[in-house]
Amino acid sequence: MEMLNARTGHPEVVSSSTTSLGRRRSPPLHSAALNGDVTLVRQMLEHGEDADTRDEWTLTPIMSMFVRHALQETRCIFQERNPVRRNLVTDCREEDSERTATTNAVLGLFLQHGALLDARTKGRKSALHYAICDGLYEAAKILLDAGATIDAQDKDGRSPLYCVVQERSLLVTNLLVSYGASIDLQDRLGVSPLSLVIEKEYVNVMQIFLNHHALVATRERLDFAGEVLLQAVEANSINIVRFLVENEYVAMDYQNAAGETAMHRAIAQGNTEMMTELDELDPTGQSFQTVTVRGESCFHFAARLASVKELELLLHIRNQLSRDGYSDLLNSTDCLGATPLFAAATTTESRCVRDKINQSIDRKVKMQLLLSHGAMLLRNEAFPGGSPFRRLSRDSGIILCAQVRRCLVQWFAECESEIEGYKLRGFCTNWITHVPVKPKTATTMTVLHLSVCAGYAIDVLPLVLMLPQNQAAITSFLQSLECFITCSNGLQFDCLAHELSASWA
Repeated sequence: MEMLNARTGHPEVVSSSTTSLGRRRSPPLHSAALNGDVTLVRQMLEHGEDADTRDEWTLTPIMSMFVRHALQETRCIFQERNPVRRNLVTDCREEDSERTATTNAVLGLFLQHGALLDARTKGRKSALHYAICDGLYEAAKILLDAGATIDAQDKDGRSPLYCVVQERSLLVTNLLVSYGASIDLQDRLGVSPLSLVIEKEYVNVMQIFLNHHALVATRERLDFAGEVLLQAVEANSINIVRFLVENEYVAMDYQNAAGETAMHRAIAQGNTEMMTELDELDPTGQSFQTVTVRGESCFHFAARLASVKELELLLHIRNQLSRDGYSDLLNSTDCLGATPLFAAATTTESRCVRDKINQSIDRKVKMQLLLSHGAMLLRNEAFPGGSPFRRLSRDSGIILCAQVRRCLVQWFAECESEIEGYKLRGFCTNWITHVPVKPKTATTMTVLHLSVCAGYAIDVLPLVLMLPQNQAAITSFLQSLECFITCSNGLQFDCLAHELSASWA
């Protein structure tokens, strides 16, 4: 009879001594171990049989015995034509106890006679890789106590813990973790036992991991539950997220090294399902009041990285938070003084954008949505002196704040091919003309003017905008922005002109 351990995904096959015609017999020692014949195994070992002899699949007798044990433990019967594990409908405790005692006794004999704890198959599996069902808990403990390598990896990079997690064998999982098995050891595909638990949403196994790691800080993970929460958000593992939060392993305002919360990460991924779930788990809106190290709120993230769909959901959630503390979220500023609307108007990082045309459409739609909810492009309180215009102390010149200069340079550069050359030249020339006259800057003004006339207006624009303007010329500057509202960034120019005019009035 041939047996394939399909349950564990092992390619190695174990056969009994009564194989069919044309198939090789198992070595005698394997057959004795498979049949649980303690006396025969002892006699054979005492008479010089190699405890690590291999069968045709390169399994040792210990490995073959473990595979046979696991197969017998998962035996099935058919109930109304459906396969059902027999021990779910039949009391198999006595049978299981006898088999376990026999397996442990045979294992002890092999170890007494020098069996290698870390012998490997051609697939690089060790005996511990096969001790993965809860019925082999005691056998696994015997191997570990004898010094078996707990994090041995097979040819696919999978450790015994990885294999146990796949089987969801809780007793052996707890045993391996308690003995120090790594939950972060990755296989060749970059999947670790921890990431497997999160991906498959094995809540019971996660409970075991938390029992051993919740209070353990490492260089990579100062807060285990918090980092698992963010990883679960990335994997869209809603059951794991709910388990962590509802059981108070982690708060909703937990932040990673960049200051991002679970809501920030869900927004960045464009995962509206996860965003909705996080909102339900956060009735007090903790994550809404939490900003990143760059000072970005959830609205900044949605404006900069997400699509209009995620932004709409975020605005809907905000409307449900009627407390005064949330009324100003839409116009909060980051560390650079940018509002969410400013982030939407200047972003080049939107997840859903694939080309320049889509980028322009994405910005416009998000801006229109934010504007309809009362968002502002500029927050005067964020500027020195409370205004985007700064008056120089030495003369009457007016300088634009860095934020306004930066967005103008970006928008003009993006629309260069759409803007008629004379319009941009006229804009720059008009600016240079109204710079307060100083003898020592005359040469610089001449060079800039010649550069603009020679067709390098877009190249010298950053320098031009850094120059001060006569106070009387500001109104002319604001009116000149209206010339560009027909280009793809027209909404940005129009919005900027409107807010600057209000600040200047």
